[in-house]
Amino acid sequence: MPPIASLKRNPSAALLAVQLLGFLLYPLMEASPRSRAFFGVSGLVVLGVALGVVRRSPWLTWIGSLLALPVVILSVASAIAPRPEFVVWTAALEAVFYFYATGSLIAYMWQDWVATTDELFAAGATFTLLAWALAKVVIRAPIDRPRSAN
Repeated sequence: MPPIASLKRNPSAALLAVQLLGFLLYPLMEASPRSRAFFGVSGLVVLGVALGVVRRSPWLTWIGSLLALPVVILSVASAIAPRPEFVVWTAALEAVFYFYATGSLIAYMWQDWVATTDELFAAGATFTLLAWALAKVVIRAPIDRPRSAN
C-alpha cells in the first residue's frame, strides 16, 4: 500500500509520527529564539493534524476548530509582538485543545469492539497528546532565577 493511502486509512499514525518527531527535535530547538519559534510552528502542525484526526471521532469538529482558532491567532500575535500574557494564554488554550483531542480520540477508540490498526496508532497518539497537554499546564520556573538568601 502506498504511504499516502496508508496515512489516509490511518490518520492517527500521521498524528503520532508528527508528535514523536516534535519530541525528538525539541532538544535541538530550545537553544535559540528562532528555533523555539520553529518549534511553535511545529506545534501548530500537530494542532492541525490532531484536528484532522478528531474529525473522524463522534465529537463535534466545530468544537475542535473553535479551540484551535484562538491558539493560532495568539501564536501569530505572540510572534509579531512577544508578550508574556500571549504565551500564558496560548499555552492554556493549547492545553484545553489537547485535552479535548485526547478525549475525542478515546471516544473514537471506544466506538466499537474491534481494534483496528488506526485505533492502535490512536492509543499512542492519545498518550502523546495527553503528554503535550500536561506539558502546557506545567509552569516551569526560569533556570536563572535568583535563589532566596535563606
